[in-house]
Amino acid sequence: MKKTFSLIILLVLFINALQINANIGIGEEIEVKKLYVDDDGDKDYTSIKDAINNASKGDTIFVFNGYYEGYFSINKSLTLQGEYKNNTIIDGSNYIPNSTSLIKITADNVTLKGFNIQNSKRDIGMIIDDSSPPFSYYDYGIGIEIISDYNKISDNIIQKSEGYAILLNKSKYTTITNNKITNNKEVSIYLKNSSKNQIYINNITNNQRGIIFHIKSTENIIYLNNFINNSYYHAYDESNNSFYNPNIKKGNYWNDYNGIDSNDDGIGDTPYEIPGGISIDIYPLLKPYEGEKPFIIDSEQLFKMLTIGMIIVVIICIPIAYYWRKKYYT
Repeated sequence: MKKTFSLIILLVLFINALQINANIGIGEEIEVKKLYVDDDGDKDYTSIKDAINNASKGDTIFVFNGYYEGYFSINKSLTLQGEYKNNTIIDGSNYIPNSTSLIKITADNVTLKGFNIQNSKRDIGMIIDDSSPPFSYYDYGIGIEIISDYNKISDNIIQKSEGYAILLNKSKYTTITNNKITNNKEVSIYLKNSSKNQIYINNITNNQRGIIFHIKSTENIIYLNNFINNSYYHAYDESNNSFYNPNIKKGNYWNDYNGIDSNDDGIGDTPYEIPGGISIDIYPLLKPYEGEKPFIIDSEQLFKMLTIGMIIVVIICIPIAYYWRKKYYT
């Protein structure tokens, strides 16, 4: 009986240890809630800004189809999700003076998905250097400005910005995926002092410039994007970034690539050279990418699965071990 009790105590301690480990960095459990925004006025809020002000860390803000004013900040770790990206519009036509961006993300672990983000403005009369490369741009007229880490920007339309569609400034481990970035006046994605980010499966089309990596923006990986009809260039890299995924041996589609594919594997035989430095796309795609997303491990879900598996193993094995010991060794 004492042995059984001891085994139960050990099992309880083991489960508690797993729970403590799962909560590292959290400090205490947080009550997560879902807030609803609808410009028709029949939900919790009519403006996204008000919902953010009343949200807590970890909350989800769901925004129904409609028209919403931009120029707000996300200063909490939360999920902002639109109902349907074509019809859930965050617009910047009503410019607020001295505003740099429609959406500014200053907190870590923010997810922004399912929106049409458009018409980010800049102050009238602001001079923008239209030379190539753009060393003298002012940071205004931005669709999404990110000054934090571990964010995810996915499944959005980002268009008609007067400056950058997306600006990453001192940002790491941010993922930009499955977005349509089009018809932006200056640059689709601009990275300043930002490293270890992933940019994949985006359609980057009809912008003046595609994607730009300012100096000190390194160890970023860019793959399975479609670069089409960007006026000056598709990409410019002053640092050294990977324009392909070495695991799947695929790069990006560049509509001005003129190489050949002698073995018909869909990959160009010669690299695509990126202006600005030494970066190249070793595996340029011959056709625009339209396939499924590559398999990417979600570390949080993996940990949960392993934890549950270990608990099940312990629960099953302890009684069997006790029975075996009692039968053969007592």
